[in-house]
Amino acid sequence: MTQLEIHNSASFIADHCKLNSASILDVGCGNGQLSLELTNRGADVSAIEINPELAKKARLKGKGIAVFNLDFLKFKTCEKYDVIIFSRSLHHIYQLETAVEKASSLMGKNGLLILEEFDFTHVNEPTLKWYYEFMDEKPNDVVSTWEQEHVCTPPLNTGLQMYLALRRKFKIVHFERCPYLFRSLSSSNIHPEQILAIETELINKGEILPVGMRVVASKI
Repeated sequence: MTQLEIHNSASFIADHCKLNSASILDVGCGNGQLSLELTNRGADVSAIEINPELAKKARLKGKGIAVFNLDFLKFKTCEKYDVIIFSRSLHHIYQLETAVEKASSLMGKNGLLILEEFDFTHVNEPTLKWYYEFMDEKPNDVVSTWEQEHVCTPPLNTGLQMYLALRRKFKIVHFERCPYLFRSLSSSNIHPEQILAIETELINKGEILPVGMRVVASKI
């Protein structure tokens, strides 16, 4: 993650919950950059990462952060968290309903679930043409290429599937579509802030679709 991505994600989370002394579980923490940023902003963060190499990096990066290297669905604790975060991780959890149920069971009475995701189905041809041109790639059929790139076993969860799963168990208090592709384009020669600005402008003009989605949900 670039510093822009970390700041972007942490600021969204901070806008929707009080970080100072909040107990947070970061599900799918990767190398721990977001967990560390939230800790630096005053939160008490624990994190889960199924990939052992990434979990090791997260432990080294965020000393003082409890990092658990296991499948979220196998995680057990007596603690009840104020906030549970899925930052680009829930789309990978095939047992979606079970994951949402698990999150609810780990939350306190007034707990929040914050989802920051990408909806790979919320695209169209102009969006994908812009994306692949930015990548300096020119596939003959951008839609087919995109679809093939997102074929996984088990399949990825779509934005709609994640939203409906949350709505069945939680009260949705905030939903937004937002820029996302700048995250995938951050390795280009253009500064990430410039890419985000371009993507945002094109979305606002209606020329491309926002692929990102954010949801804040409260425990019922």
